[in-house]
Amino acid sequence: MPADFIEQAKTAYPTEVAHFDDLIDQDRLSHLYLLVGPGQPEKLAFSRYLAWRVLGPDQRNEVRVAEDDHPDLQVVASEKPGGTIKIGQIRLLTTAFTTTALEADRKVFIIDQAQNLTTAAANALLKFIEEPAGPQLILMLAPNLTEILPTIRSRAQVVHLQPVNLDEDRRLEGEWDSEEEAGAKQALVQWFKLALLDDQRAFAQVATQLVPTFTTPGQQRLALNWIQQLIRDILVFQQLPDDRLYFPDLADFYQQARGRFDLPKLLAASQVILATDRLRHVNISFQARLEKLTLELGAQMVQ
Repeated sequence: MPADFIEQAKTAYPTEVAHFDDLIDQDRLSHLYLLVGPGQPEKLAFSRYLAWRVLGPDQRNEVRVAEDDHPDLQVVASEKPGGTIKIGQIRLLTTAFTTTALEADRKVFIIDQAQNLTTAAANALLKFIEEPAGPQLILMLAPNLTEILPTIRSRAQVVHLQPVNLDEDRRLEGEWDSEEEAGAKQALVQWFKLALLDDQRAFAQVATQLVPTFTTPGQQRLALNWIQQLIRDILVFQQLPDDRLYFPDLADFYQQARGRFDLPKLLAASQVILATDRLRHVNISFQARLEKLTLELGAQMVQ
């Protein structure tokens, strides 16, 4: 059975897990990432997942990474809840930062809740970032980008993370009875299948099926969540047990999608979906948002 951090990372960030798996397999990782967003336990699980993939994705390393007990992994956090990460803690890493890996191809450093770094500690860390002794992967976790020193932000690749919120979905599902909910899901799935195929009927279905079905703000938020969950299910299909899929009854469709579209196309589709999701707080109608998504998904999948 996979370690908790593996399943938690794949469940919370399926798109990002697939993207970084691809980067690691192609040896295209950067040396410094700033993982930003809510959900501190989820971000920590994701960083441990990346560490495990880099250090060696086997069962023995699952245990060692879960227990922070791998010789090429260093995890730094505040010594007490809400406390700061002090310069002394960074100085204790001097040997680790200035020597090469013992077992793996590169060392991995996780700075949990990096917003708690004192200015002196952040500056000391910056010195090691600028002068790495060998191949390294540094993962800095923070809730907000603005809480990290600009000198570090400018040197890192920023990854914005938003964990899937199952509790909100369950609350919103309560707006329908079971029969209405099943009909709403069926309409959305039918549109999604057509959109992936760049079928012109998908555009018409936005106005004739989805807009009349998802009428309240809560239902419209749920529709956008379901779209994310559909692409997530496709990406993790056969990597997680079927009972961990959001819509396990669609396994046949997921298998067909994985056979028809390669991983880069599916990852690109997920990015289109995430970009549309960021329009939630922009003054744009639900219909316009879905029409835009329909066009962009179709264009992406036929490239």
